[in-house]
Amino acid sequence: MTLDEARLMANVNGRAQRLFEDGYRARWNGVGLLEIRSAKGATYLVDTEAETCDCPFYRAHQGRHPCKHSLGWRLLVSRQRACRRLVLLLLLRAWADLDDRTPAGFLEVNCHD
Repeated sequence: MTLDEARLMANVNGRAQRLFEDGYRARWNGVGLLEIRSAKGATYLVDTEAETCDCPFYRAHQGRHPCKHSLGWRLLVSRQRACRRLVLLLLLRAWADLDDRTPAGFLEVNCHD
């Protein structure tokens, strides 16, 4: 690996570690396929078993170097799950704190809209 390639990979690795903080989100799209969406709306498909991605970086490097999506998907999914657990915990605590003085309809949800 050349010095330029090492610098490139250090940059990609750093960016892979920040996917969640940079607004990226992931959802499973089949067995071993993960759809990763950027904060700007770009969507990339990562094959988590083959460690490939359909993003421009991965295609430009013809798989010689992994992209931030194929490197960072595990951490992104882990952080999303942690965030969801925290939100659920906060909602449960708020619900437990409700009493008769809570305004009617405070937690009402209309699922038909």
